[in-house]
Amino acid sequence: MLCWVQAMLPGMAASLEPATMVRDFHNLYSPFRFDDYLWMGGWLKAPERVPWPDRIFQSRLNSKGEWTYPEPIRWVASQSRYPRGQIPGFHINDPVVLQDPENARWVMLYTAFPNDAIDSTACDPSVNPTDCLDVKRHAVGWMFSYDDGDTWEDQGILLRSPTGVWSPGAVIRGSELWVYYMDATLPVEDSALWRQRVSLLGMAPIGPPDRLMHPGKGMSNPDLYDADGRLYLAANRLRASQVVVYESDDGIVFREPACWRNPILDLRGTRLDGPHIVSVRPIALLTGFNKGAGSERVVHHRVSDDRRRCDPD
Repeated sequence: MLCWVQAMLPGMAASLEPATMVRDFHNLYSPFRFDDYLWMGGWLKAPERVPWPDRIFQSRLNSKGEWTYPEPIRWVASQSRYPRGQIPGFHINDPVVLQDPENARWVMLYTAFPNDAIDSTACDPSVNPTDCLDVKRHAVGWMFSYDDGDTWEDQGILLRSPTGVWSPGAVIRGSELWVYYMDATLPVEDSALWRQRVSLLGMAPIGPPDRLMHPGKGMSNPDLYDADGRLYLAANRLRASQVVVYESDDGIVFREPACWRNPILDLRGTRLDGPHIVSVRPIALLTGFNKGAGSERVVHHRVSDDRRRCDPD
């Protein structure tokens, strides 16, 4: 358990101390939990050269109720030539995992960007990787697993755009996958969030993307949670030191939540990259935890409901 006291802002929901789930690596973030698996992206150890591709790692909940040390994901036999956790020629990160309701497969979405989109002379990637990237070449790829996440088969790029497709979040609605993402407009305050409907049957986009409407300016690293027909959107603000949560009935127009005050997390000087909602009553989230030297742990936050503001349901 981390021992710190969160500095509270006026009107903000109280947060308990975050529990450490996995730790002792160089920089892993954007955690996503599904079943007894925890996925995250980044680097286990400091980069040795440029490019030093981001990989996707997974941890499992063991019989003692503890999370195992992260290991890179494994590929099916037909892609066994791929390095574990890595797609040749690409950085991959920001994993999102859902189960296709029509069959037994698990579907993973991820951010993909080509290694040649990195200018190795532009920055020190161990300090600030985003300075090295041609971010408008970010895309969203997908893969699937038929053995409950033991091995994965990559399917390539699902979504791309001239303005970039970055950091997916997703929910399943009927026969459709609703994929949410940020575009690559910089600074982030000028960026937009989008929803793209995708057919689960053919994994093909349906129509053009819809731009989200929400309070405030641009956000990053969107994550979606579906509870009783209502969608909850979590995202980063203020250089990822804040996490906000909004709610929606239609998946396009998001409003301030009934039960919490935004930002629900605010740790100035600490990056909480890639928030992931694991429950909403009570609200709990996973994030990276980066105090300046890389996200050396993934943590679990619980935030108390403001019962004076909660709606009756």
